[in-house]
Amino acid sequence: MASFNATAGLQFVRNNHPFVLQNRIEGGWLIQNRRSGLVETYIEDEFYRDFQAGTVIIPDKNGTPIYRNDDGQKVCLLLDKLPQERREKLLSQRLFLESYLRRYGDCRSVASINDGIEKLWSDSFGQKPSASTVARWLKRYIDSGKDIFSLIPATHLRGNRTRKVDINVEDICTEAIRKVYLTGERATISDTLSKAIALIARENSLRPAEYKLTLPTQKYISRLIKRIPDIDRYAARYGREAARHRFKTSIGEVLCDRPLSRIEVDHTKMDVIIVDDEMRIPIGRPWLTLVIDAFTRCILGFHLSFDPPSQATVARAMKHAVMPKANLKDEFPDTNGEWPMHGIPELVMVDNGLEFHSEAFEAMCFELGITVGYAPRKSPQFKGTVERALGTLNRNITGQMPGKTFSSIKERGDYDSAKHAVVTLKGLKACITKWIVDIYHKSIHSGISMSPDECWKLKADPDQIRLPAHPEKMDCISGNIAKRKLWHYGIELNGLHYNNESLAAIYPKFGKTEVEVRWNPDNLGHVHVMVPGGGLMKVSAIPKELGYAEGLTLQQHSLIQKSLARNGDDYSNVVALAKEKEAIQQMIQSESKASRKKSRVNKHRFMQGSEQTAVQTTAEVQFFDDDTEEATPSFAPLINKRNTHLEALE
Repeated sequence: MASFNATAGLQFVRNNHPFVLQNRIEGGWLIQNRRSGLVETYIEDEFYRDFQAGTVIIPDKNGTPIYRNDDGQKVCLLLDKLPQERREKLLSQRLFLESYLRRYGDCRSVASINDGIEKLWSDSFGQKPSASTVARWLKRYIDSGKDIFSLIPATHLRGNRTRKVDINVEDICTEAIRKVYLTGERATISDTLSKAIALIARENSLRPAEYKLTLPTQKYISRLIKRIPDIDRYAARYGREAARHRFKTSIGEVLCDRPLSRIEVDHTKMDVIIVDDEMRIPIGRPWLTLVIDAFTRCILGFHLSFDPPSQATVARAMKHAVMPKANLKDEFPDTNGEWPMHGIPELVMVDNGLEFHSEAFEAMCFELGITVGYAPRKSPQFKGTVERALGTLNRNITGQMPGKTFSSIKERGDYDSAKHAVVTLKGLKACITKWIVDIYHKSIHSGISMSPDECWKLKADPDQIRLPAHPEKMDCISGNIAKRKLWHYGIELNGLHYNNESLAAIYPKFGKTEVEVRWNPDNLGHVHVMVPGGGLMKVSAIPKELGYAEGLTLQQHSLIQKSLARNGDDYSNVVALAKEKEAIQQMIQSESKASRKKSRVNKHRFMQGSEQTAVQTTAEVQFFDDDTEEATPSFAPLINKRNTHLEALE
């Protein structure tokens, strides 16, 4: 995926008018209309807000947006749909180019490129390229905003490129290496060659004379062995633990010398029982996925939901971390500070969970130009920053919160967490956001001897922060994936129908074919469809259902569907859906009357505990007031412990 830096000279389109960033001023930029020549001021938060809303578009080299919505005229490929061999080749090219740019910058002289190839090109990347080839890579890579797809060559248009070595010979030699060389007996290359020749001779005895395989050479066996990473070769011959200690210096020392040079991602279950937003019924403990910058200790983003760790939850946390938080005050008005931390990182450090080894996660990082680092087994130091941050956040947020769970049955005693639970998922999200923005980022961190907020402002260069050029594609990457049949009426998903003119034009060509659908459970108003041929298209719900589905979450939709099922109504009846929405609102009001007394007791216990122990958070928690029939917000002061320190910072 292409990315960009908001620096002088950046060209963009706002409301169909072309502009260019001229100079950075305090709080924003001076921008010039490229048609009229008029210069105006553009506030930074307003720029990021318009960028996320889609009214600001970053054009490609030809001046037209790469991504289109419903018209489907121009679509973008997804990296995880490319062949495995092509993806590995692209990864090698990008790793080399990023290393070259860090050392030599955008220098394309023959001497610099040859020196870079000699010092930076790894044998595992394959055959060394020429200086002219690298120069072409650099030009395409930089001109496209470091878009990984720019490195895909049109090799299918070239002449004869048949293999010099028969694929069967390579397979047999690879098998010989696995059985002889990559063993604890540590056989030599000569022994491996002898084994390969014996296997090929056996194969040739079964083939006619004209189809006999050519015998390999020792040089060819050596070349195949060098393709295997050093640590993997060492682990196969000496053991995994020996390899971990042998390469501890090279693989354990991860560069972290500036903001966004390395981030860490991990999950935890929050130690509190959450109640339903509408019915006030205990649901369970939510999962928190946290993204933290290892250099500044700033929390870049998070995702809170009841979904267990998966590629989708990680992708949503990554999206929150990468994109600017321009709408922070609108979404969380109780926060006092700002959350300026955002941007595409260089390296993401994760553990070996299945969600981090999924093709979709690796493809997402690949498209954004992010290198994935996997922490070795029994090596917590590789992502200790995020693990400590998760522990600190969990303790400070849930320490005295009603519905808190405990680490053991003995510690919990007779306390009924579900019975005392009062906090909603929305309220907990507000708590976490306020704690991050107003407490954690403002507090002195012992690891850096300053606050994370101060470290970010001091070390982060706004001109070097990369953003995805097409934020719409982040929705595709972070969405859930489903397979659906393409019908004459479009696609049906979650009981809703999606179709537009572009999708309808595909049906006559491919008929009832199966397509991949990517959808966001937080907004069922539209989906992204992977059309045959690799294109991605945004498709909205049909007009009849769009008013109902736009902005509707999967949880709300499921609740309405269950209510309709109990009443024997048809899911597709829009009138019935609208009536159910109204009925749910009435149920909420009725439920609030029935639970006022209990909620009032919970509220008193919550406030009393907060005053005695000074919990480190303040957030909007929904309670029911005794004098009204509707739920009213009560802003409970949950943090007092660090007030003196915060006043000193101000």
